[in-house]
Parts: sequence; C-alpha cells; structure tokens
Amino acid sequence: MNMGGQRQVFAVDSTNATRYIVPLREACRSHSRLLPPDKTEDLEPFNDELLERSRGTRKLVAQAHLPPSVRFYNVYGVNESTPIGLEFGKIKAWSDLSHHKYVPTEGDGDGTVPVESATHHGFPERGTAAVASKHLALVQQKATIDMVLKAVRDT
Repeated sequence: MNMGGQRQVFAVDSTNATRYIVPLREACRSHSRLLPPDKTEDLEPFNDELLERSRGTRKLVAQAHLPPSVRFYNVYGVNESTPIGLEFGKIKAWSDLSHHKYVPTEGDGDGTVPVESATHHGFPERGTAAVASKHLALVQQKATIDMVLKAVRDT
C-alpha cells in the first residue's frame, strides 16, 4: 500500500481505535528484532490472535455494568508529560513503520497513563480526583488519600 510519502501520526484516540489496525498489521507483517548477545533474529509478526482477544475484552468491558452496591472512584494523575502517540516523518509504505524513526508525542497525564485513557472507563463515578502527580507517586498524595478515606466512609 503506497502512502505517497505522507506524514503519519498514531496517537491515543478512544473514539476510533480500530483505524490503526490495518497500518499496524501491515507495518508488523514481517517485523523482527535482534537479540543480544549474538544478534539472533527473533520474528515478531503482528499477532492477530492477540488482537481478537483484545477485541473480545474491550467488548466485555464496554458491556460491563457495576452492581448498585459498587461505588466507583477514579483518581488519576495530571500535569506530567505523558506519551500519547508516535509521529513519523514521511513514509512511503506501511511496512516503513517497523524501522522508521519516530518522535513520541506528549500530552497530559501522570507520565504513564494519559488523562484520556484514565477518564474514558465508562463507569459512573461516585467521586473523581485529578491529582498533579507522577504515576507511582499517586498513592502518596494527600488528594488520593482523601479520596480513599471518602470512599471508605461513604456507605
């Protein structure tokens, strides 16, 4: 498939995640990596079985409903530069993605989880807190502890 040398950007997009499957499948069709120390080639083609499992899991999660007795609280990190995508220079074919240089694109989050991913869970929230914190430090923040205490007391 000829891309005509177009600039390509792949990023977190909860509204249309499936549009990336075709280019990624094509890019990874013959993907491999060299293993140290002797540079043995390890084939890692696109895993269609894993994709189907992922689709099944997404469908189950989308259909999930919390029982009325379960209260959902969401605490997520913000104000940290977080990878949300990859920006490639001009590529001519999808297969170029497997070896082409890219620049990570950054967005808001906790340095690991983008805000968009953390807030698009689909469950009704009893409480939510956007905490200025890095991913692993979230559990140590006063706002997080306050949210946990609120959840424990909220009966």
